[in-house]
Amino acid sequence: MNGRPVASEERASIAHEYVAGVSIERLACKYHRSPQFVRQSILSQGLSTRRPGRGGQRKVVEEQQLAIVDEYRDGATIEMLGDKYRCSPGTVRNVLSDHGVEMRRTGRPSILAEGCIDEDSIYRQKARARLRARLFGWAPEQFDQAWESQHGLCAVCETPMKPYGRYNDSVSVDHNHDTGKARSLVCQMCNKGLGQFKDSPILLRKAASYLEAHQ
Repeated sequence: MNGRPVASEERASIAHEYVAGVSIERLACKYHRSPQFVRQSILSQGLSTRRPGRGGQRKVVEEQQLAIVDEYRDGATIEMLGDKYRCSPGTVRNVLSDHGVEMRRTGRPSILAEGCIDEDSIYRQKARARLRARLFGWAPEQFDQAWESQHGLCAVCETPMKPYGRYNDSVSVDHNHDTGKARSLVCQMCNKGLGQFKDSPILLRKAASYLEAHQ
């Protein structure tokens, strides 16, 4: 079938991959949909979006608990860890509490105001970017190598990128939505732009031709 799958087929495909263990976040990236659409698709197929946790559901084994603690300290969010380890946010909080981890305050901004970024917060945000890169198959040192080789510049527009936050010029790990593998580091604006054009070189060339024709 050419073009985007119809909604019913797309929802069924999303649900099938979710059952196979793919996280809501990754499915949203792959299908260029919002996390809310992904959750609704899963529910429409008679499934639950609650990952196994407490009350007779699958428990998080000790090895996974230690991984949760380490990744949370590296900057992962509770929701991200719940999706990855297929458990509820409450279970993640219980694991962190049992291991004596002081949890970040709910509602606290993930980034500080421009001009108020200290070295410690920059480190935490860069650690979070490394963690996201790991979801797409990169080791932490590969993120650092890419950052150094690109001199902190976006691979598309060559804008100097911030290693923290969610600004338009903040670093983002671009990845192939078919293979799930990381490609390079781009700014948030270019990453969104590539997604809007469905990662299609054909559409991007048509857009460039259109702009050149109307200069």
